[in-house]
Amino acid sequence: MHAKTNALWLGAMMLSASIVPQITAAAQDDTYGTIARRNAFHLGAPKVQTAAPPRLESPRPKVLLTGVTDIGGKKRALVEILEAGKPARKAVVAEGDTVNTVQVLHIDVLRAQVKVRIAEVESSLSLGDGK
Repeated sequence: MHAKTNALWLGAMMLSASIVPQITAAAQDDTYGTIARRNAFHLGAPKVQTAAPPRLESPRPKVLLTGVTDIGGKKRALVEILEAGKPARKAVVAEGDTVNTVQVLHIDVLRAQVKVRIAEVESSLSLGDGK
Protein backbone atom coordinates (compact mmCIF):
# COMPACT_ATOMS: atom_id res chain seq x y z
CA MET A 1 0.00 0.00 0.00
CA HIS A 2 2.79 2.40 0.87
CA ALA A 3 4.61 1.65 -2.33
CA LYS A 4 1.55 2.68 -4.40
CA THR A 5 1.08 5.88 -2.39
CA ASN A 6 4.75 6.78 -2.72
CA ALA A 7 4.69 6.09 -6.44
CA LEU A 8 1.56 8.21 -6.82
CA TRP A 9 3.15 11.11 -4.98
CA LEU A 10 6.36 10.77 -6.99
CA GLY A 11 4.37 10.86 -10.23
CA ALA A 12 2.42 13.96 -9.11
CA MET A 13 5.63 15.77 -8.23
CA MET A 14 7.26 14.92 -11.56
CA LEU A 15 4.16 16.11 -13.43
CA SER A 16 4.05 19.40 -11.54
CA ALA A 17 7.79 19.90 -12.09
CA SER A 18 7.28 19.59 -15.83
CA ILE A 19 4.21 21.94 -15.90
CA VAL A 20 5.66 24.84 -13.84
CA PRO A 21 8.24 25.89 -16.48
CA GLN A 22 5.51 25.90 -19.14
CA ILE A 23 3.27 28.15 -17.01
CA THR A 24 6.17 30.51 -16.34
CA ALA A 25 7.03 30.69 -20.04
CA ALA A 26 3.38 31.45 -20.87
CA ALA A 27 3.35 34.25 -18.33
CA GLN A 28 6.49 35.77 -19.84
CA ASP A 29 5.00 35.58 -23.33
CA ASP A 30 1.98 37.69 -22.28
CA THR A 31 1.11 39.87 -25.27
CA TYR A 32 -1.52 41.80 -23.32
CA GLY A 33 0.92 42.72 -20.58
CA THR A 34 2.65 45.13 -22.97
CA ILE A 35 -0.57 47.13 -23.22
CA ALA A 36 -0.71 47.60 -19.47
CA ARG A 37 2.98 48.49 -19.30
CA ARG A 38 2.57 51.03 -22.11
CA ASN A 39 -0.12 52.88 -20.05
CA ALA A 40 -1.97 54.25 -23.06
CA PHE A 41 -4.41 56.21 -20.90
CA HIS A 42 -1.71 57.61 -18.58
CA LEU A 43 -3.27 55.99 -15.55
CA GLY A 44 -1.63 56.47 -12.21
CA ALA A 45 -2.14 55.69 -8.60
CA PRO A 46 -5.02 57.65 -7.09
CA LYS A 47 -3.93 60.78 -5.27
CA VAL A 48 -5.25 60.84 -1.76
CA GLN A 49 -5.76 64.33 -0.44
CA THR A 50 -5.94 64.42 3.30
CA ALA A 51 -7.69 67.55 4.41
CA ALA A 52 -7.14 68.61 7.97
CA PRO A 53 -10.32 68.23 9.97
CA PRO A 54 -11.99 71.54 10.71
CA ARG A 55 -10.93 72.93 14.03
CA LEU A 56 -13.88 73.16 16.31
CA GLU A 57 -13.35 75.82 18.90
CA SER A 58 -15.59 75.57 21.88
CA PRO A 59 -17.54 78.77 22.50
CA ARG A 60 -16.32 80.95 25.32
CA PRO A 61 -18.26 80.48 28.53
CA LYS A 62 -20.55 83.28 29.68
CA VAL A 63 -19.50 84.64 33.06
CA LEU A 64 -21.89 86.53 35.32
CA LEU A 65 -20.78 88.52 38.35
CA THR A 66 -23.21 87.77 41.19
CA GLY A 67 -21.38 89.55 44.01
CA VAL A 68 -18.17 90.96 45.45
CA THR A 69 -16.88 90.93 49.00
CA ASP A 70 -13.86 91.90 51.07
CA ILE A 71 -14.71 90.12 54.29
CA GLY A 72 -11.61 89.52 56.34
CA GLY A 73 -9.60 91.93 54.16
CA LYS A 74 -9.51 89.54 51.22
CA LYS A 75 -11.18 90.55 47.96
CA ARG A 76 -13.39 87.86 46.51
CA ALA A 77 -15.79 87.72 43.59
CA LEU A 78 -18.85 85.52 43.31
CA VAL A 79 -19.20 84.37 39.72
CA GLU A 80 -21.49 82.07 37.77
CA ILE A 81 -19.92 80.34 34.76
CA LEU A 82 -22.32 79.19 32.05
CA GLU A 83 -20.96 76.80 29.43
CA ALA A 84 -23.00 75.25 26.62
CA GLY A 85 -24.15 71.74 27.47
CA LYS A 86 -22.92 71.89 31.08
CA PRO A 87 -24.64 72.86 34.30
CA ALA A 88 -23.95 76.34 35.67
CA ARG A 89 -20.92 76.49 37.93
CA LYS A 90 -20.87 78.94 40.82
CA ALA A 91 -17.55 79.84 42.38
CA VAL A 92 -16.03 82.23 44.89
CA VAL A 93 -12.69 83.38 43.49
CA ALA A 94 -9.91 85.72 44.53
CA GLU A 95 -7.59 87.82 42.37
CA GLY A 96 -5.30 85.54 40.37
CA ASP A 97 -7.55 82.46 40.70
CA THR A 98 -8.48 80.45 37.61
CA VAL A 99 -11.62 78.37 37.12
CA ASN A 100 -11.61 76.39 33.84
CA THR A 101 -10.78 79.07 31.22
CA VAL A 102 -11.78 82.03 33.44
CA GLN A 103 -9.03 83.89 35.27
CA VAL A 104 -9.76 86.75 37.70
CA LEU A 105 -7.30 89.61 37.15
CA HIS A 106 -8.60 92.41 39.41
CA ILE A 107 -11.49 92.95 41.83
CA ASP A 108 -12.80 96.45 42.58
CA VAL A 109 -15.15 96.07 45.56
CA LEU A 110 -16.26 99.74 45.72
CA ARG A 111 -17.37 99.83 42.06
CA ALA A 112 -18.53 96.20 42.10
CA GLN A 113 -16.44 95.42 39.03
CA VAL A 114 -14.19 92.50 38.20
CA LYS A 115 -11.65 92.28 35.39
CA VAL A 116 -11.38 88.75 34.00
CA ARG A 117 -9.65 86.88 31.20
CA ILE A 118 -11.96 84.39 29.48
CA ALA A 119 -10.17 82.09 27.03
CA GLU A 120 -7.37 84.62 26.38
CA VAL A 121 -9.80 87.57 25.99
CA GLU A 122 -9.89 90.20 28.73
CA SER A 123 -13.18 91.76 29.73
CA SER A 124 -14.73 93.67 32.60
CA LEU A 125 -17.77 92.44 34.53
CA SER A 126 -20.10 94.59 36.60
CA LEU A 127 -22.66 93.54 39.13
CA GLY A 128 -26.03 93.14 37.38
CA ASP A 129 -24.64 92.97 33.78
CA GLY A 130 -26.22 89.59 33.08
CA LYS A 131 -29.80 90.51 34.01
